[in-house]
Amino acid sequence: MSNLPAVTTRTASPAEPPPPLLLDVHATARALGVPQKTVGNWNRSGRLPMPIRMGRRSLFWRADELADWVRRGCPTRQRWESMKGGRR
Repeated sequence: MSNLPAVTTRTASPAEPPPPLLLDVHATARALGVPQKTVGNWNRSGRLPMPIRMGRRSLFWRADELADWVRRGCPTRQRWESMKGGRR
């Protein structure tokens, strides 16, 4: 008999990819449950938080900021910026 501990084998479960940090217009629309056109309209009218622009045409929103924005009642961009204050 050996004094070595018993070795158990486990199959590794596939790791889930981490959630995205930035959401494009399509993902933002899905997350908010609205059509993509509505995301564009809300952005142009100042109803969404300020997007991050990458390149000339690509807009992204921070996933954590959108979630916080919804939790706080979806205020206008101007109100949201004042609510955030010096948070960043």
